[in-house]
Amino acid sequence: MSFREGRQKIVNVIQQPQPFDPVGNPILIGGLGTGFEAILQYRVHDGHDERL
Repeated sequence: MSFREGRQKIVNVIQQPQPFDPVGNPILIGGLGTGFEAILQYRVHDGHDERL
């Protein structure tokens, strides 16, 4: 088995908030991930492409 075949797929799923859910300040984000000691970076935008 080659290195590429033995690699596991890392999946991160954001469960909260869902699209169009109201959010507060600060924005709290929740979900599940399969990584180990990882740093995740996401950009959050409003409905008008304004970065929050």
